[in-house]
Amino acid sequence: MVKNKDVFLNLKKLIVIRLPLLVLLLLINNTAFAEVLGDRIKPFISVREVYDSNVFRVKDKESLKSIVGDDQLHDFITILSAGVNLNYEISRQKMDLLLRKDFIYFKHYDDQNSNQDTANGNLNLRVYDKFSAKINGFYTKNLEPKEYFLTDKKIYRTEKGGGIELGYDMPLGFTIKAGFRQEDVDFSIPELDIRERTIRIFTGGISYIISPNSEFDIFYARDILDYNTRQSIGGNLINNDSAGDTIKCVFNKKISPETLVSLSAGYHQRKYDEFDERDFHGFIGKADFSYGITDKLTLMAGAERKLYEETFLDQMYSVNETLGLGASYKATEKIKAYIYGSTTKKSFKGDSNITGTDSQERDDDIDEFKTGLEWSPIQRLYIDLLYRYEKRDSNFDIYTYEAHGIELGISYKF
Repeated sequence: MVKNKDVFLNLKKLIVIRLPLLVLLLLINNTAFAEVLGDRIKPFISVREVYDSNVFRVKDKESLKSIVGDDQLHDFITILSAGVNLNYEISRQKMDLLLRKDFIYFKHYDDQNSNQDTANGNLNLRVYDKFSAKINGFYTKNLEPKEYFLTDKKIYRTEKGGGIELGYDMPLGFTIKAGFRQEDVDFSIPELDIRERTIRIFTGGISYIISPNSEFDIFYARDILDYNTRQSIGGNLINNDSAGDTIKCVFNKKISPETLVSLSAGYHQRKYDEFDERDFHGFIGKADFSYGITDKLTLMAGAERKLYEETFLDQMYSVNETLGLGASYKATEKIKAYIYGSTTKKSFKGDSNITGTDSQERDDDIDEFKTGLEWSPIQRLYIDLLYRYEKRDSNFDIYTYEAHGIELGISYKF
């Protein structure tokens, strides 16, 4: 009962104390400042109040105390965000740039206070009707989710890179595409130096526009993964560099404004530079459906199968199979409600002969649920309320946890 009371007190504080800041922005809007900026420069600001019942994603209070020396599972979090979208278009040439800064404040675990950075730029060029180029560059610094690592340390993941994709339009609706992309991943704590890496991705494919509302693509990608240091697996220092190949076919069709179908199927394999016994391969695929029952009510369903590289004892990769269902309801032009749930089976795979260990294969069952309401009372002002629930059951007991949260956010987009 005390926790529930604290939740509502903090939500009330958000409305009473922080809402006036956004009202001030509305006064700026009344000066027509937003209209002067037009479509090229779009600043935004938001404040979000979060109640999280299990901040560190642990099984129970005893587990938490062994990690952080404190047994309070829940906390209240305030997230302040500000940024700008820049859009510039001349004829068929277009540039987009997003700059964003997040400030995250914890009420109890204030040593977790942090900030996040996002910068993402895109340049789309069109030459002589047939040639196209898409150039992208990005930089992000984000906190790693607590469910990934059992630690009281703040872990920042920094990603930076960019790439280019070239296209050539052929007769009869065919387009040939080829591209290159590089990504660098770094972590803020020395313990994760072994996970720092560079990824180079070469892509190619052909797409065919069947009709104005349907498209078919064949896609190939080769990614070369280079780790900065050797990795400790089963007590041995191993060269973890590898190369992966992915081929898949994708079909998209828009049946009506609210009814869409997206299907993909393919195959992925990964080969390692050292110990080819660690190589893995398998089928991958994804299916997404949305069906507009009425202009207001839309149902959604999805399924996906992925393969991920992992480093967990002697287990080298995981098979992730997900099913999801949801619905959205647009009550008015200003009010929208939604509900969504998913379940994932995550099965770790490996070969104990590689490292000389004989550990049990890890299996996780992950359930997620969320429902929310979005409201735009006036132009450019958005208010949303969200409830979320997540649960992970693992046969490795320390990775089992349950958490739920309530979030209230207010944002203003010029």
